[in-house]
Amino acid sequence: MSTPSRRWDPVRLLLGTYLFGDLTPTEVRPLAERLAVRRYRRGEYVTRAGDPSCALFIMVSGRVKEIIPTPEGEELLTELYTEGDVFGEPGLFSRDRTRVINIAATEASEVASLEREVLIEFLQRHPPAMLRMLQGLAEYVRAATHEMTNIAYRQIRERLALQLLELADIAPKPAPTLMLSQTTLAAMIGATRENVNRALAGLVADGHIRIQGRSLTILDPAGLRRLGARAVPLLPPPNQPPKTDRPRDGSSRASPRESPPGPG
Repeated sequence: MSTPSRRWDPVRLLLGTYLFGDLTPTEVRPLAERLAVRRYRRGEYVTRAGDPSCALFIMVSGRVKEIIPTPEGEELLTELYTEGDVFGEPGLFSRDRTRVINIAATEASEVASLEREVLIEFLQRHPPAMLRMLQGLAEYVRAATHEMTNIAYRQIRERLALQLLELADIAPKPAPTLMLSQTTLAAMIGATRENVNRALAGLVADGHIRIQGRSLTILDPAGLRRLGARAVPLLPPPNQPPKTDRPRDGSSRASPRESPPGPG
């Protein structure tokens, strides 16, 4: 493992994650001392499908992506991770403990890793962190169900609106500007680049977004939310039982998609 290229505080890094945010600096310091950091060049893999799941990962700097290769040689992008994000949780607890997804750097990045045995021993001694881990795994399943429902029921235009809003959450305000290609957007919503191009043109015509080169600015987030709301809900209205003629999660999976908290 290499030394980070910039000064960083491993204790602050851990406390800034969803897993350890309920703990004190004193409690996480022994764990911080076990963190190892590695630099990755753009395009370099952090881990590949089939690799052993022997560590938890935390982003120190840069950005990495989850990708699933398609039979046609393309890639389906399922998630992006930036500074402070945690990934790799599900694989640590699977029966065969192997990765099922590829993780690659989209730019020069630094990723901290924590060995599985060290993490599990820590979780056993700190119930709040163990509870957070269970909550994270539960959210992974819920997010996967939600995204499968998006694919099954939402049109490309609606899925694109939701994806842009999700990306806007980490973009500067008040007019979030995103820097990404149409190919990347297509991979994130499980659509072709051509269909995404047409959907983007419609959003531009309606005044929801502005595109200049690879720069996409969201002008009307409320309009995008209204557009994304046009779908079958995941849950029934209050006091109304779910229909018995459809799976309770509402899903009828059409193809893989994008964004749970962390890969297996």
